[in-house]
Amino acid sequence: MPTLTVRDVDEKTLRRLRAIARTNTRSLSAEVRHVLDRHALAARLPAFRETLPPQTDSTEEIRTDRDSSRGRYGDRAEQC
Repeated sequence: MPTLTVRDVDEKTLRRLRAIARTNTRSLSAEVRHVLDRHALAARLPAFRETLPPQTDSTEEIRTDRDSSRGRYGDRAEQC
């Protein structure tokens, strides 16, 4: 696995990372890898979302179906 060296990290940032790593029971290196992985994944999400079909709110359709006398499944829904 490649090695990444980061120089001139602010002391305050390093203290925060160490505290977060301790909270998550990770080493500092493992915490930094986790943060980098999470950030890299988050950067790809907008492009992934664009590949998904548009989402619609079906609340009104469900209400109409539920409140109609027959409903989508008719009397079978009451038997469940």
